[in-house]
Amino acid sequence: MFFGETYHSLQAKVEKATVLYITPFFVEDFIKSNPEFYYTYWLLGDYYKFNRKDFGSALKYYEIALTKEIPRDNEEEYLKKAILECKAKMQQK
Repeated sequence: MFFGETYHSLQAKVEKATVLYITPFFVEDFIKSNPEFYYTYWLLGDYYKFNRKDFGSALKYYEIALTKEIPRDNEEEYLKKAILECKAKMQQK
């Protein structure tokens, strides 16, 4: 992990990553910073879906998010819908 960076500072970088390319090393560090938190994987799924149009990677992270404790039903529903959207996009190719 980048020296001195916390989960929240890494989270901010992912949330603002619309013009930033996130490296595999960054992804690894971000996951290590809070591996049991569903939102870690949700953010990565959104990054790959919306910013990189990499629906396979987005799908992977959304599915991992669903294996974690999710506090609200509407958040779980968002993830399930995102998974269906990714699968549909992947079938179009």
